[in-house]
Amino acid sequence: METNKKLQSGETVIIIGAGAAGLIAARQLSDAGMKVIVIEARSFPGGRMHTLREPGFSIPVEAGAEFIHGELPITLGLLQEAGIEFSAIAGEMKTVRSGKWIPDDPMNESWDELMAKMKEAKEDMTIDAFLMQHFSDPKYAKLRDGVKRFAEGFDLADTNKASMLALKQEWENGFEEEQYRITGGYILLAEYLVDCCRKNNVEFYFSAEVTEISWSSNRVTVITRESKFEGTKTLVTVSTGIMQSGKIRFIPEPHAALQAYANIGNGSVIKFMLEFNDAFWRDELKDAGFVLSDEPVPTWWTQGPGDSKLLSGWLGGPSVLQRSSLPGDELLDLALKSLSAIFHVPAKDLQQKLVKSKIVDWTNHPISLGGYSYSLPQSAEAKKVLNTPIEDTIFFAGEALYSGDAPGTVEAALSSGEQAAVRVLGSQ
Repeated sequence: METNKKLQSGETVIIIGAGAAGLIAARQLSDAGMKVIVIEARSFPGGRMHTLREPGFSIPVEAGAEFIHGELPITLGLLQEAGIEFSAIAGEMKTVRSGKWIPDDPMNESWDELMAKMKEAKEDMTIDAFLMQHFSDPKYAKLRDGVKRFAEGFDLADTNKASMLALKQEWENGFEEEQYRITGGYILLAEYLVDCCRKNNVEFYFSAEVTEISWSSNRVTVITRESKFEGTKTLVTVSTGIMQSGKIRFIPEPHAALQAYANIGNGSVIKFMLEFNDAFWRDELKDAGFVLSDEPVPTWWTQGPGDSKLLSGWLGGPSVLQRSSLPGDELLDLALKSLSAIFHVPAKDLQQKLVKSKIVDWTNHPISLGGYSYSLPQSAEAKKVLNTPIEDTIFFAGEALYSGDAPGTVEAALSSGEQAAVRVLGSQ
């Protein structure tokens, strides 16, 4: 039965999505006295901040965002404000190629040369085109392979499409900063923001998937499968994948905005969470916490410091599309075979040691249809379009619209949400 959520007098902003961007914007707008309605497709908040509290896992497990990559002011500020515990992670990266542990990644030999050439570049191009232009000599084969693996794994980027200048901006900041993990999981941050919003009388509607937005200047009607909401403005914070899919119909259609979303890369990723009864990796890893390999599931990390028996695996980039149609048992088999090759433990022994497993394919996840965004050469202009309000009525936010030094992160989403809230307040 359809219900109609009628307005009270004054401005009402309807926020679509209760992820990091939507929640921070809801708090900021409600702090300023606006009436705020938040509509979320899932039954709980957080979006791609998705902490699992499932029997079988001995600790909260991050199915989505996990790390705080450096001294990120908004994220750390919120955690400190909320009194949420977080700690520095331990362990360096180690590289495994063809089952052999390599003391130094061979890509490091040419990394400085790569960065120097990137800094000289005046015009943008794809990373593949850049490598072919400057590093096509056979002696750079390991560099080309390493850059591709790194861009796919860390940035979820297709190097045939990804912006060289955007990756340069990210990579030249280095990767030596301290990284942190939230002790109880990112869900604590989402729950804190929801509590702040509820104190400001923000209305939340969960399990409500938006299908249509009908709008005219300073008037919007947002339709879900069961309800209709009316307001004066809407802030859309859903993922790039959802916007590119056309799952939300706009009447009339904002052509420039939809084309802008098409000009932003949407990364693919499958995350593996495996808890064992024995930390069989300790002898090989010693003080390292991350493994980069050439196995089908190439990247793994521990929960160090600490004695957790959980390993997390990561398969990102275009190669995910070849695996995402596999059933869960085949994906698990792929993960165990990868670990077997890396740590030289028979896969059948790993299966016996396995206590609990969870695999999340964000590429096919209905609320995201992707992991996180990456920039194409045309994305800088696309972000300008999306960060410009449409008739002071439709606003957009999310990690894909961020242009700073921490792309693809919760910090990026929080920053975008804050900036969007400022634009909404300025439009009154």
